[in-house]
Amino acid sequence: MKRHLTVAALLALTTTACKDEPGGSDAGPLPFISDPLRADAGCDWGQWGQNWAHTGQSCVAAQGFGRALATIIFDPHVDKEVEETGGLLAHYGSPLIMGDDLYMGVKAGTYTPCDPPGTLGSPQGCGLDSWPTVVWTVEHHAWVSGTLQFQNRYQSGWKPPPWQVVNGWEPAFQAAVQGQSVFVPEAGGTVVRLDRQLANPEVINPFGTVASNRYVTGPLVVDADGTLLYNVIELDPMLPVAGDAQGYLVRVSPGAAPTKVRYQDLVTGAPAPTDLCPFSFASANIAGPYPASVPAPTGPCGSQRPGFNSGPAIGPGGTIFVVSRAHHVLPPQAGESLRNRSANDSSLVALNSDLTPKWTFRMRELLDDGCGVLTTSCRSGAPRGVDPSTGLKPSVWVWDQSSSVPVALPDGAVLYGGLTTYNGSRGHLVKVSPTGQLMGTYDFGWDVTPAVWRHGDTYSIITKDNHYFGSAPRTEGPYDITQLSRDLVPEWKFTSTETRSCSTLPDAGLDCVSDHPDGFEWCINAPAVGPDGTVYGNSEDGRVYAIRQGGQLIEQRFLLRSLGAAYTPIAVDSQGRVYSMNGGVMTVVGQ
Repeated sequence: MKRHLTVAALLALTTTACKDEPGGSDAGPLPFISDPLRADAGCDWGQWGQNWAHTGQSCVAAQGFGRALATIIFDPHVDKEVEETGGLLAHYGSPLIMGDDLYMGVKAGTYTPCDPPGTLGSPQGCGLDSWPTVVWTVEHHAWVSGTLQFQNRYQSGWKPPPWQVVNGWEPAFQAAVQGQSVFVPEAGGTVVRLDRQLANPEVINPFGTVASNRYVTGPLVVDADGTLLYNVIELDPMLPVAGDAQGYLVRVSPGAAPTKVRYQDLVTGAPAPTDLCPFSFASANIAGPYPASVPAPTGPCGSQRPGFNSGPAIGPGGTIFVVSRAHHVLPPQAGESLRNRSANDSSLVALNSDLTPKWTFRMRELLDDGCGVLTTSCRSGAPRGVDPSTGLKPSVWVWDQSSSVPVALPDGAVLYGGLTTYNGSRGHLVKVSPTGQLMGTYDFGWDVTPAVWRHGDTYSIITKDNHYFGSAPRTEGPYDITQLSRDLVPEWKFTSTETRSCSTLPDAGLDCVSDHPDGFEWCINAPAVGPDGTVYGNSEDGRVYAIRQGGQLIEQRFLLRSLGAAYTPIAVDSQGRVYSMNGGVMTVVGQ
């Protein structure tokens, strides 16, 4: 959605190339790393971003969008959810395809609307408080004689954390498939391993107990040899919103017992939980204009943990990349966003395959493009380049309203898209070298796991690039899909020009009204790219798009309705069928 809503709103129902850095672009392009084990992820789409590196590259081009081959309702509660919060505040997992088998996360159970919508608490357990009564399942469907037929269902005990912890945005429920195993998030920090028929469950529990304050978070990731990696966040059992939290990275090798390590022990140089981190001026009720002329307020950092939708990525040689942030979240003041109370300390971390640390890249006070560069909304006389909310050099945040996951690049570098608010909440892509040095950043807009198109001896990066706060005569936009070179230099852009909100009529016609003069936001959080560089993605206008190299439209197809939307990925199977999500319905398009 254009602006992530604050807790107060929910209750009422919010390029820079670093050539002089070591390992930067003056050092020349890095060579690709030869890794026979991980050289080919195959044609299946077994996890978030297609593979363990999350590069989103299909092995075949799409068939085309001529027909809707199948539909599956994966969120039957959409109408109630939209009425409750004014938008679809959810991050959805990717469809998973293995040959002719589809594994789809599908919501069931009960969602109780509030009366009136958006009020919370009447009746008890309504609206966002319905999360405990919603049931997350994995459904197995298979292509049989050209039709997608239901096979079986597994009902998981997984639940998201309290909505107050993630500011009202439902975290993604993301399984993974590898070989003959289906891995599904479960309750209390556990995962269940099933066979391909969703039978014969085997519980993976690295903790020995099942605690209701532990949450499997972000996508499950499986390496080429079947090693499973996943994140767990353990909230304070008595103070889940205001208390501290622990983060864990779990590793499960085939035939071995699971092991886990605390994020606090992974992040080299991380502040201690009781150390002081900078907070915003607003958090201490310091009056604007900002940046104020006094030092930024500080508060306890809290323990290190992953983002609530982030997962590991695995690069050449088995290097594991994760992101970490200081947890501390204080209760908001009246009308204040949790964003204003979050500790300003996030890192990109590289680990060896045994989870021992390799390096930590701190994203705290990293940039210099705030006041007078990307924002003019600063106090007169403010230092150039600082973040107006703190008066410090801007930091890149791991933010819980994001479903960004690190992308492991074929040259051993890593890419991550984090949040910065002073640039219209667009955020920054950050690229870090195989040895932990900054290679470049790109001001972009945001919440995406970019796709990587490998071509010849180089690669390109495809990201959504929304401009959320425009200037006259544009009030919003432009909304772009942007392709970057490996040095984060734009190669082309494709801009949304659709102005009509539409919905499908009972006779399959469209009912449209022109109400988006600046186009629609791209709400794809994990695009796909074909071997010829064709980009596939979906938009809040309700359409799925195919865009050729150079930024030219090949084809589009309207799916169900225009919707200020959930964050949704896309997938392409080995036959070129495209799996796109809109309005709680997954539609498979092809010829």
